[in-house]
Amino acid sequence: MALTTSCRQQGPITMNLYYTGENGSAASFVEEMESSGTAAAIRAEEGNLRYEYFISREDPETVLLIDSWKDQAALDAHHQTPMMEKIAALREKHGLTMRAERYFRASADLTANDAKYLETKRESTAVQTVDFSVWPKGEPNGAYAQYFVGNSYLAPMEGGIANVTFEPGCRNNWHIHQSDEGGGQLLICVSGRGWYQEWGKQAIELKPGDVVNIPANVKHWHGAAKGSWFQHIAQEIPGVNTKTEWCEKVDEDTLPE
Repeated sequence: MALTTSCRQQGPITMNLYYTGENGSAASFVEEMESSGTAAAIRAEEGNLRYEYFISREDPETVLLIDSWKDQAALDAHHQTPMMEKIAALREKHGLTMRAERYFRASADLTANDAKYLETKRESTAVQTVDFSVWPKGEPNGAYAQYFVGNSYLAPMEGGIANVTFEPGCRNNWHIHQSDEGGGQLLICVSGRGWYQEWGKQAIELKPGDVVNIPANVKHWHGAAKGSWFQHIAQEIPGVNTKTEWCEKVDEDTLPE
């Protein structure tokens, strides 16, 4: 990103970069920036003061990067590193558009548009990643994509069970595990933060170690919190004449933070 003479400042420089995608691609971009070590490498560069991502409550398809450097020389040096090519490649991979709204020295210079993202941070909705070396992410869950909002991934395991990964804000539709006898599903939460809700009841927050025994013939949904990746192991409970009935999508107003 080239800077004209009029944009140059003395002292610390902060930039707001907005990455926008579709179907959770911006959150996936952030996850890959973090899991690949690219973001950590940038934070370790000389002169970097802050390199942090945030998701807006109002626009979950846009991620804000707050990128701060001690001076113009440090920023110019960063722009000459191979990291810029890596960022551009990841941005293209996830199909994102990017804009740099402005530069500023102090929080007093924040625009109203910037402030909604910073408010999100104060309410702890920065993107929470998971360690895929412990519980593999698996492959895109294309066979069931029509029953999800956002992207999910499936890693089959022995014994007919699977590890399911949800990107931030991804959830399955309301659905029912129908059975004449027995049946239902068992969820074992292993990483990140998510939600489970039965029809007519309050949503229950899910964290690693939580176990959910979903009864047969009960309408429900489960998925990731808006600011976190989420993984759970899913096991179908044997029953008589079992099948899954898929219902309506879980809208944004229903999904807790």
